[in-house]
Amino acid sequence: MIGVIIKGASIDVVSLKTKLSNEYLRIMLADSITLTPGSILLELNDDIITLLWIRYKNTPGDPETADMMLKSKIERQLLKAENPARIEKEV
Repeated sequence: MIGVIIKGASIDVVSLKTKLSNEYLRIMLADSITLTPGSILLELNDDIITLLWIRYKNTPGDPETADMMLKSKIERQLLKAENPARIEKEV
């Protein structure tokens, strides 16, 4: 993160909506996101995860980019754990 800050960083507060319905899996998702350097969990309120996101200046700061970069892969795996049959239907 020091390199990002030295090269020029932007700081955003982003809110991401999760498809997970299980409270424990939502907590697991929020905790997993904070393992990503430059992301700090601010709040988990039902299905909304609010993060402080430190990013390169040239990386878009919109919620869609944050969703893709911070949670989409982890969330897909947790959705499989939550309801394997639902994932098979969507694919």
